[in-house]
Amino acid sequence: MINRHGADGLTRCTENVQPPSAPPADIGVQSTWGVIGMLNDYPVYATIATGDLARARSFYEQTLGFTVEMEDPTGGVFYRSGATRFLLYESQFAGTAQQTVATWVVDDADAMIDELVGKGVTFEQYDLPGLKTDERGMAELGPFRGAWFKDPDGNILNVGTGPAA
Repeated sequence: MINRHGADGLTRCTENVQPPSAPPADIGVQSTWGVIGMLNDYPVYATIATGDLARARSFYEQTLGFTVEMEDPTGGVFYRSGATRFLLYESQFAGTAQQTVATWVVDDADAMIDELVGKGVTFEQYDLPGLKTDERGMAELGPFRGAWFKDPDGNILNVGTGPAA
């Protein structure tokens, strides 16, 4: 891909890049780049902030078992997770989100909880309207069963079973 900076300071792609399954031209949004498909035509990945990249890398790599896919030149680290990826990056705002920042849909949530507990992960306990966990940290939410835990920065992560598509 070749990028060019316009007089207005914006970066424009000068090659015709199409999404994996390009939508018909009448579905996209017209821009100075041409037709851009709607966001549902593109992959999405989580971005997870950390205040200490070395500490977070140890947790994600040694405790959770991820392997670095690529180190970002700006200091972040990309990890492959199934058919997607997530970015771990340093930020002064790490751990301030009070909601789930990433969910892994697994085949067997009970087995995954057991494995993570064996690696020292502690699952959260919730007793909120519409969300009550059992003694292991598992909650049933319609067709989804999940449990939540925190990384060293306090980011809330989730593993569960249920509809993935």
